[in-house]
Amino acid sequence: MNSTARTRASTYVHLTPEPKSRVVEVLIPNDPVEVRGDAGEMVEIVAKRLLPPVVGYVSKSALVTRIPPVEIFPMIQMEDGTTLNPAPADLLAIEFEAWLHTQGEPTWLFEDGNAPFVVGDQMRMAFDPYRPSWSEWFAEVISNNRMQTATFGEWMTIVSGGKEMWSFRPERICKEPAEGSATLGWVNPTDILHWTGRVRYSEKETKYKVWHEVELTKLDRTIKGWYKAVILEDFIYPEVYVESNDRAGIAALFDMTQAQVRLPADPEIEEARAAKRNSVQYLNIQNATGKNIIHKNLCGEFCVAALCGTDVIPLLAEWYRASKRGKTVLDGGVGTYIYDLQEILNLYHIPSELFRPEQSVAPATPGYLEKMLHAGKKAIINVGLSYKGEVSYNGIIRHWLVVEDIVRMGNSGWVRVYNSFFNQEEVYPYQRLFNTGIATGIGLWVNVAEIKG
Repeated sequence: MNSTARTRASTYVHLTPEPKSRVVEVLIPNDPVEVRGDAGEMVEIVAKRLLPPVVGYVSKSALVTRIPPVEIFPMIQMEDGTTLNPAPADLLAIEFEAWLHTQGEPTWLFEDGNAPFVVGDQMRMAFDPYRPSWSEWFAEVISNNRMQTATFGEWMTIVSGGKEMWSFRPERICKEPAEGSATLGWVNPTDILHWTGRVRYSEKETKYKVWHEVELTKLDRTIKGWYKAVILEDFIYPEVYVESNDRAGIAALFDMTQAQVRLPADPEIEEARAAKRNSVQYLNIQNATGKNIIHKNLCGEFCVAALCGTDVIPLLAEWYRASKRGKTVLDGGVGTYIYDLQEILNLYHIPSELFRPEQSVAPATPGYLEKMLHAGKKAIINVGLSYKGEVSYNGIIRHWLVVEDIVRMGNSGWVRVYNSFFNQEEVYPYQRLFNTGIATGIGLWVNVAEIKG
């Protein structure tokens, strides 16, 4: 059975398996191809994106394929049916090294030493064949003064044969792990880098101290050098049904039968639907203000109400009574700003923080979203909207919505949101919400773990 791969960067397709044979086509970065067979340093491929399909040969190093991680330790089965990884990727290497030279259970799993199950001896036995590799790598960690930062996942990346990465901004591959080093080549956000797993810490650098050793084959030239680690994220190899744009398969990524945030259920919403107004967020807010007003800019208030677990009219009434700004917005029919959202959240004692990037990281990258969402937060962000109510980051109408979940694929992914325009949860491609490298990601992270009830 033929396998599917993707091109790392701009890639020459040759007529024969000879690397110096005639070039018949140039493929774009991140282009899916079908691999038909092995031909030494080359492979035979079919590029079906082009019509008619192009058949030829490309360098093996120019293609990205799945890299299955090496499994050293079996997952621990817990009594409640869940599983536990006995050696997570973020485990500090120095802690694992110390445990190897002792007896007993893993200290990172049982801080108080009271282990409900016994896995220590079994783990040490499974690890014995890998000790030479580990010892060599850990000696390099010590020599590079990285004992306090090196992780078990770094070594696992080396053992597994590396990891595929992407850069969310254009940047140089350097000869040495330093900004002043010679430039070997440039990387575009569409390119896919191969990280060997090796890391360097450069103490003398003022800003970019951690560097990854990477490889990139572009137009038959393979570049190997050092890259700023902070601007790299994992490239998640896409599933087949995503490659074929199978909408049913994409929809199945999320369980849409269960709402992740509460959908406000005020009677006015059903009245708006029955009247066939353009949006359910157009509400008669008489119950909140005592005035017969149809307000057309309540998308932010809908988002806050959904996260607070309350109907939107009681939320508006509370804000109207408590705040001069609330009266200004609701009596004047004006739009909602980020400080308005914070003020309403504060009325419900729900903590929030600005949707801002980490140092040198664009805030809208898939990895950043995934990390924050998995920490138990939801995001209220400002996006564009079409006149049909569909989300698009460059839409003319400005709009607040809630980001609830993400499934990463490739250097992108699929995002589940609460769209107050229709008072429903929807799924969009990541690129429809964010333009990485340009968009600033205006909004709030809301700590939904603090919400009671």
